[in-house]
Amino acid sequence: MSILSSPRRRLMVAWVVVLIALSLFLSFYHDAAWSVARQWNVPFVTDAGLTAYNETGHPEQVRVAILETGGTHDEVTAALVTAFGGQPDIDLTLMLRRQRYNMEEIMNSFELASPISKIISHDDLASVVSNGPRPHVLVSITCELDLESKAAEFRELLATGETYLFCLVHHADRWRESRHTNVVREYIEKDMAEFIALSPHTADFLHSDTDQWWEEKLNYTVNVMPPVFNVNTAEPDPNEISLAMQGDYSESRRNYQHTFEQLGHVIGELRDKEVSDDEKKRKVRLHVIGHGKPPSVPEELKENVVFDQDLSYPDFYGTLSGAFTIIPAFAEYDYYDRKASSTVPAALIAGVPIVANERLLKSYTYMPREAVWLSEEDEDEMDTIKRFIGDAEGFLERSSVVRETRAKLIDENVKNVDEWMARALEKLQNNKDAEAPAEEETEE
Repeated sequence: MSILSSPRRRLMVAWVVVLIALSLFLSFYHDAAWSVARQWNVPFVTDAGLTAYNETGHPEQVRVAILETGGTHDEVTAALVTAFGGQPDIDLTLMLRRQRYNMEEIMNSFELASPISKIISHDDLASVVSNGPRPHVLVSITCELDLESKAAEFRELLATGETYLFCLVHHADRWRESRHTNVVREYIEKDMAEFIALSPHTADFLHSDTDQWWEEKLNYTVNVMPPVFNVNTAEPDPNEISLAMQGDYSESRRNYQHTFEQLGHVIGELRDKEVSDDEKKRKVRLHVIGHGKPPSVPEELKENVVFDQDLSYPDFYGTLSGAFTIIPAFAEYDYYDRKASSTVPAALIAGVPIVANERLLKSYTYMPREAVWLSEEDEDEMDTIKRFIGDAEGFLERSSVVRETRAKLIDENVKNVDEWMARALEKLQNNKDAEAPAEEETEE
């Protein structure tokens, strides 16, 4: 009798054949599928950080270069290192004109997911552009100057199509007609650039001003990144109530004599207030941090005014961190509408409440009102200090909010840069795909 003569036996054999065929198919499909997957040329992944792919489809670190040709924006450099170095799998290069006032000591204390790989001169940009490896992302810190002095290198990078530009705006009213404006417009036309503003009000001004002045309207993105980072500071002097202000000592820029006169009233106000004996014993000192020829101080206040000149950055933030408050004393109205003041982020970095009016809070919206000594309408900054001087409880409450805000902003900067980088790498990949020759169809 044949083994297949029984219908039941024939059915069993058929099932065995089907199972063997299915097993062979799944095994083959699994290997083939993973073979294809390994050749995917995706621009980024989400769980393991940002990833770029080279010509062979193998992953490589995303190369990020931070360029600063002016030699004056050390704090912004440190903030960018915090935000971009906070991304995993980044090859981070600094291309600087110089490092000043021991800022490297602060940056060396940063705990980064991707520490700085190397620091070279800004003049090495030409060699990097010509010989590679070119950065996937170039962050221009002083964009108004960088695009002017390195126009040829920027245009060569644009021609290769391998580098995405993040252009920082310091003076939002300098983007009307100029050489650097022409260069960045070329990047924008190819969808290869975005702006970074240091405060919401400068971003708003840039948009409104270019809408008015650029004959050809271009769509572009303006990101906002408050320039903050962490510093290690010493405990404040318990015997001193410190007030701090920073800037040029030129009396044409600030009315120092008025400030000194009001300082005498602040000292008298503390003496007359119902505060603890310990508070009354503390000496009130105004720390004027800056450079230039110090203005004259009334004889009776010479022990109460200290001129801190040419401080290193660790000492600068150490002095600020011991203050009861920081006085903005803006020399120009421009700091409310088109320029970003360094004093506002400095207060956050130092962990100290600033004197602020409603106009300041409206411009620097990242600063919560719970973190400031709020001026009343038409009130002088020193008048505000007179109202609050000696308020130890209010100081602790505001200082706590300042530190919480700093930590929150740093986290937000890192998260935002993650999104900006992903968007940039995706656009680079799209451009690469668009320029690649179409594959010829083959007949089977």
